[in-house]
Amino acid sequence: MHRAPPLLQNVEADPNRAIDTAQAQLTRTRVGDEAGWLWATIATAELLLDQPDAASQSAQKGLKLLGRNSASPSRSQLLIIAAQTVDTEEQARGGIADLAALRKGMHPGTADDICTLMAIGTLQHVIDTPETATRSITQAYRMSLAPGRERERAWTASLLAAVLRRAGDRQGAQALVDESIALARSTDQPITLSSSLYQRGLMRIDEKDYRGALTLLQEAAAISQRLQGPESAAYMKMGACEASLGLGDIDRAEKLCNEAAGPISRTQSARKIYWLQARVALARDRPKTALALLDRALVDADDIATSTIITDALETRARARARQGDMAGAYADLSAHLARVHTRYDSVLETQTARLRAQLKTDREQAKNAALENNIALANVRNHAQQRLILLLGSASAAILILVGALAWLSRRHQRRLKSLAETDALTGLPNRGAIERRASIGQDGLFTIALLDLDHFKAINDAHGHAAGDRALQIFAHVARATLRSGDVIGRWGGEEFLAIFPDTTPNQAEAILDRLRAELRMADHAISPGHHLNFSAGIGVVSPNDDRASAVIVAIDAALYLAKSMGRGRSVISSPGLAKEACASADHHIGGLPALTKSPRAGRGDACARD
Repeated sequence: MHRAPPLLQNVEADPNRAIDTAQAQLTRTRVGDEAGWLWATIATAELLLDQPDAASQSAQKGLKLLGRNSASPSRSQLLIIAAQTVDTEEQARGGIADLAALRKGMHPGTADDICTLMAIGTLQHVIDTPETATRSITQAYRMSLAPGRERERAWTASLLAAVLRRAGDRQGAQALVDESIALARSTDQPITLSSSLYQRGLMRIDEKDYRGALTLLQEAAAISQRLQGPESAAYMKMGACEASLGLGDIDRAEKLCNEAAGPISRTQSARKIYWLQARVALARDRPKTALALLDRALVDADDIATSTIITDALETRARARARQGDMAGAYADLSAHLARVHTRYDSVLETQTARLRAQLKTDREQAKNAALENNIALANVRNHAQQRLILLLGSASAAILILVGALAWLSRRHQRRLKSLAETDALTGLPNRGAIERRASIGQDGLFTIALLDLDHFKAINDAHGHAAGDRALQIFAHVARATLRSGDVIGRWGGEEFLAIFPDTTPNQAEAILDRLRAELRMADHAISPGHHLNFSAGIGVVSPNDDRASAVIVAIDAALYLAKSMGRGRSVISSPGLAKEACASADHHIGGLPALTKSPRAGRGDACARD
């Protein structure tokens, strides 16, 4: 705070030392504004040390000492801390009302105002009002862009990044958290730095950059261990455990998870540590242990609609049950997992829409304030010369043009989101045919390989189990493919049960190895269709040379390679080569009694591939 004493201003550098110093000074100063600041220092330090109960008690002691009608500046800090330690929705609503009343006496854009607005936004998230919460936190961040507000901007950028990540805007979240890390380093705010490093590490895990994530999370854990203690560091170690699992370093993952489990098992994050420990157990081929941990992670899961951890834990438990031979239970778990994936997708879209509405409303409020200021200025100069009036009107017009430009920018941004939805297959969440075809046709800087995949016996799935089971098969395939393919690879739905994959800087043989790995992963998920069913696919593979604009011709060739893979018994990949289309047609003649190629093909366009070759 701008009026806070040095002890509170520097509390983040060493919270434990700040508590000891403030408690010692309280033995000499028990009343008045100075005592209020000392209690605010203790409460702030306890909050930084992840001790919300202690922080709440210290804040209440300070508020009681000052009295409800006190005008002491320290009361603002105490109210903010008390509001951030609420336990119930009712308390959160009361905290919002207290903080809103507090803001009325503050000068807009001050450190007090920014911090209070951040606290309001945090409480609005507690009562699940994403639109108002996003608007409050965005407004606080914009205030912190003023010169001299670098410390406040480090906090607001970190908090807004968490909001955007929850809303599914990874690019925006990444930019903000990187800004927070840079500011926290330059302004010497180690705990803010630790928190932002932790966030960035989790984002790297989402991007499957596990090595980069591990580096960030280990730095965050070291800072947190030194300044906040083992309980806060446990969260960073839990993230490092997840990154180690991604790297396949099971020994390190097990060590980190075990170190984090003690402190975290007593918190709301216990579900995640149980899930991670279950993944370690499954990697050690201990499915029984994994199931016991997953049962703990999934306690009362039906009461929590949109938890990502529960969604992931259901998939892991399906794998563990399959290892135990419980195919019916595995089928039920993976079905529940897919249902939650759809719910989560809908929730992200709703949150993104709320964020766009909040941003537009904030912009409109700022425009309204700008217009009010222009009206006041016009009233003050009403008796001035006509030339002065014309200049003022010109300024107002410029402000309107700026507002129109801002609204147009928002509209373009929203159109880009709509375009993204238009390029996505609704059933699988993958790029649709138009989107993946454009990707294949654009060309790459270097050699790249494309593959056409076709689910084997898909018609039999529909005939035996109904179209709903066929839809589940497509969803399972898409989910497993996304998880298995590398971060730079792209796969989209080509049509029906067909998928097109693009592998940049990859030879056909390397792509074939990736597809073999995908088949192995699918064998772990085949129980989701029906007990005993094996989900598999055939594939045709071809290479596109650098700057080659004939991707469409390669697709024709791999179409023939795929047909040959089918005729050779399915469940395999065939790499395209010159003359392969003729070989595919000859194979068709052998298997289908010499009928003309166009009538033999079970898929549209296959006869054309034979005829062109």
